[in-house]
Amino acid sequence: MRFGTFHLAEAPDVLSPGEAIAAELRQIVLAEDLGFDSVWLAEHHFTSYCVVNDALSFAAHVAAVTSTVRIGTAVSVLPLHHPVEVAERATLVDVLSNGRLLLGVGRGYSATEFGAFGLDLAGRRERFEESLDVVLKAWTLERFDHEGEFWTLKDVALTPRPLQTPHPQIIVANSGSPETVARAAARGLPLMFGDDFLTPQAVAKRIDAYRAGASEAGLSPDGAGVLVGDFWIMLKIHMAESRKEARRMAGPYALWRHNKVHDLEPAGPSPTLLSKIAERAPGAKVLISDPAKKHWTDVTADDLTSFGLFGTPDDVAKKIEEFEAAGARNIILSFGFGGMPEMMVRRSMKRFATEVAPAFTHPAAVARAGSTS
Repeated sequence: MRFGTFHLAEAPDVLSPGEAIAAELRQIVLAEDLGFDSVWLAEHHFTSYCVVNDALSFAAHVAAVTSTVRIGTAVSVLPLHHPVEVAERATLVDVLSNGRLLLGVGRGYSATEFGAFGLDLAGRRERFEESLDVVLKAWTLERFDHEGEFWTLKDVALTPRPLQTPHPQIIVANSGSPETVARAAARGLPLMFGDDFLTPQAVAKRIDAYRAGASEAGLSPDGAGVLVGDFWIMLKIHMAESRKEARRMAGPYALWRHNKVHDLEPAGPSPTLLSKIAERAPGAKVLISDPAKKHWTDVTADDLTSFGLFGTPDDVAKKIEEFEAAGARNIILSFGFGGMPEMMVRRSMKRFATEVAPAFTHPAAVARAGSTS
């Protein structure tokens, strides 16, 4: 099993944007020193939820201050960029990092962000799919033309070429959409997912759906298994002397992140029937016990920390074993969130690296997991 770290660069009132970015860079260097497999960088616009507005620019800097850790984007929002520019800039990061880039891509979800760029959120899936087509053409063809709904391109030839052969791995973000799972499977691209309320059962369900989609696309079970071995899931984590203490300490910061995500006006699914009833009859709110079925404004810190990885090293290891049994082989760990003090973040990172990771990363653990990656 492989473990990465997530770096969102959140800047609540206690941190300036510059301080938030500097703290993330220190944690990225620590992640490499501690032996984590990869570091993952986000992209958002016009919000303190994430003050890095260009994951690939940040990745180029990370390449300069690290030497061995792989560098992933989680994610580059393809519909907000010209796809040839994405291909060029990602290629440059791959070259500068000596072949360490992992390109995580997503459709985006913020009406605020799309509106500021003059784009319609409703058309983001089609724009994403065409953009991905162009990036793959740029990376796999010496020269190409493209005639599509959004872009018309003539005689494009990328220089330089990616250092990795045939190109850096592309991973598609998925928040539960069956259509995204099916399209990624048909393309032969692995997935990443990290919902607030992600469970091992949900991971297993998406893996099964992906395998079915891959089979329909003509991919062999072994081929699909290799791709599943390259899936990444994302989980928040905090470690302490007890589960209660970990949840108490991390809860307010997890809630800050949750609320800021929804401030970005995510598209998301339609409200559940239960949440609609609760809006009309507030007393019904107490009947909704599943946090995933609540209106986002009713979600509590306790709801959020009842998922993810919160507790002692033993608690965290047991929960990882459940995700492993569901088919997960790679986990992106979000140690710092909501302006959590850096001392708390670093302490948790070090405890995980020394007290949890060795049980899953030594050769016997890999053989036990049946990992293909």
